[in-house]
Amino acid sequence: MESKKCIVITGARGSGKSRKAREIVEGKKHITVYAPDFFSAIEKNHYLLCDAEKDTEYIVIDDIPKKKLNKKIDKLKDFLSSESIRVEKRGKPLIEISPKFILIFQENIALIDLGFEIEVINMP
Repeated sequence: MESKKCIVITGARGSGKSRKAREIVEGKKHITVYAPDFFSAIEKNHYLLCDAEKDTEYIVIDDIPKKKLNKKIDKLKDFLSSESIRVEKRGKPLIEISPKFILIFQENIALIDLGFEIEVINMP
């Protein structure tokens, strides 16, 4: 199995975190979801990732709040550690994807253990 790839981008508000993520995924098939929507959706098995296609290379989860992370870290770990993600598209067959992830945190955070290797980019 290919090792998981997860890039964690941290930094102060306005430091260019989202811009850095866009540079990384430029020219690659990706979707961006915002953390409040993401966490709500994985708790309810909602259709948040319905824009993903079979060839989606990256899922960018933007604006993850540090203050709520402790309550949601287990759900995040479970989601990220799945070998594949099942994507439901209304009226279409399920697809499974195995993307890489970019996590963008609202502020600097201490290193978190996701259970697999991560690359950390700290924006000034």
